[in-house]
Amino acid sequence: MMVHRWRKSRPRPLPSSGRRRPSAIRAWSGDWLLEDRLLMTANGPFPFPSPTVGSVDAVLYNGVTGGYEKTVTITNNSPSQWIYAFLEGQGSRQAVAPYQGTAAFDPYDPSNQEYRGYVGYTDGTTDYAGLPPLSSVTITVPLVFWDSGRIIVSTDGANQFSTYGGADGGSPVGAPFNYLDSNTQAMFFGNLDATQPDYLNFTPIYNGFDPANGGMPTTSNWRSPVASGLFRDGQVLTVRGPGLPGGAAQVTVDAADPNRLRLPSPVSTSVSAQEYVFQASTNEIIAPTARYIEPGFAFTTQGAPATTNGLVMWYHALFAQLPNNDAPYQLTEISFRGTFYDPAINTGTGFQYLLGPDVIPGAKIDSIDYDISFVDTINMPVAMSASNVAIPNVNVTQPFGWVGSGQSLDGFQRAVAAFTSTNPAGGANVNDLGTYFDGRGYPSYLPVDPGNVKLPAGQNLFLASPAIGGAADIQFYKTFSDNSFIRQPLYALTSGGTGPITLSVGGDPIH
Repeated sequence: MMVHRWRKSRPRPLPSSGRRRPSAIRAWSGDWLLEDRLLMTANGPFPFPSPTVGSVDAVLYNGVTGGYEKTVTITNNSPSQWIYAFLEGQGSRQAVAPYQGTAAFDPYDPSNQEYRGYVGYTDGTTDYAGLPPLSSVTITVPLVFWDSGRIIVSTDGANQFSTYGGADGGSPVGAPFNYLDSNTQAMFFGNLDATQPDYLNFTPIYNGFDPANGGMPTTSNWRSPVASGLFRDGQVLTVRGPGLPGGAAQVTVDAADPNRLRLPSPVSTSVSAQEYVFQASTNEIIAPTARYIEPGFAFTTQGAPATTNGLVMWYHALFAQLPNNDAPYQLTEISFRGTFYDPAINTGTGFQYLLGPDVIPGAKIDSIDYDISFVDTINMPVAMSASNVAIPNVNVTQPFGWVGSGQSLDGFQRAVAAFTSTNPAGGANVNDLGTYFDGRGYPSYLPVDPGNVKLPAGQNLFLASPAIGGAADIQFYKTFSDNSFIRQPLYALTSGGTGPITLSVGGDPIH
C-alpha cells in the first residue's frame, strides 16, 4: 500500500527568503512480501540521468517560498519493495481573455509542456531515483504542479528512464513512461493574421505582473523561443497547427526577426493563440530536456537518523506527454489553492486578471483536492490523505480525508491477476466473472514489467480495445538473417494476442 498525506501551509502575509518545508504529504506502503511469480523484476536502485542545467530555475519556476509553500511526503513502508514516484504537470489550463496562451495558475512556465519531479536520495556518492524500503522523503511542490498535478507511483524502476523494447527491441523513444533525454519537438502558442499572411507570430506570454499598475499582467519578461536561443538561427523546423495550408509548413529560423517565422506560403485565415508543434529535422534535436537534481530534502529510513539526503530531479520537456497507459504505474491527482493567488496578501500580483472573477475567490483559499484515479487504470494499491488540516472555528489542526486502498501490493496484484485469468473448463470461478467473457478473464495491458499486471478501467477498456484498433506503444520487432524485419505495433490489450496488428506481405522486399 502507498499513502500520501498532505498538510496545508499556514497562511503568511509575505513569503520569506528562506526555504521551508512546513507541510507533508506522507506516503507509506504496506507489507509487500511477494511470491516469485508476482515479484517485480525491476526492483532496486537506479541512478538518475545526468543533469543538463545548473539550477532549479532553469527547469521550472521556483519562486513559491515561505508560508506559501506546499509540500508532499512520500513514504515507502515495505520491508522489501522499492517504489518510484514523480510529480507530473503540464500547466494546460488557459488564462481568460485576453491572456490566452498563458497558463492561468502558473504564468511563469510555458503552457502545455511537460514538467516532472522525480523523487530519490543520495548515498553520498551516487544520486538514485526511487525510495528504498522503509524510507520517506518530503519535497516542496513547485507552482506548475498546483493545478491538476499528478503523482505517478510505480514499482518499475528499470523502465523509468529507458525505452522498453523486449528481447528484440521495438518501441518508440521514451516508452513506456515517455521520459526523453532530448527534445525533438516543442509546443508554443502562435497567431496567424490574414492581413500579414506570410508569418506565424509567437503568442506572448504574460509571465509577470506590474505592481505599479494594480498587478496587471505584463509580457515584459517574455522572450520568444527564437529570442531565447532555443530555436537556433538558420534551423529548419516543421510546424503543425490550425490555419496552416495542409496543416503543416517548413520554416527557417531567422534570429533577426525573433517574434515570428516566415511561412513558405501565405495563409488565408486569422488564428489567435492556438497550439503549434515544432518538429526538428530527422536525426536532429531542438535541445536536451532540462534536468537538475536538487539536494537537501528531508529523508528518513527506519532505524537510522533523519538526514537531508532526499533529492528531486526536476525535468522539463518542451512537449506535453503523459506516461503511456500501458506503463506500470498508478495515477493519483492533486490540486492546490492558496493565498499565493491573493493579491491582497501576495502584493504586486494580479492573478485575478488571469483566473477571472468566477475562479479567483476559491483560488485564494488554502485547500487541496486529491484522488486516486482507479477509474482510468488499475495497477497498485495507493492511498492519500491530508494531515494537519486547519479545522474551521476551533483553531486546531487534525488529520483529514483519507482515500484509497490500504491493501498490500501482494494481495492487490493477486486479486488483479485472478481477475484476468481464464476459468478452468467446468471448474471454479477463479476470476469471479463466471461466463461473462465465455470464461475468460478481464483484459489487461501488455506486460511491460514481467509479472506487473495493469488493467484498463472504465472507458479505457473500450478506447484501448482491439475492436477499434487500440495500439500499444510497444512494437513487435523481429529481424531475420537476411536483414529483413517485421516492425509493427502490438495491440494494447492482451485480448489482441501477442502478434503484430498488421503484416506487410507480397512485393515488399524488407518484409
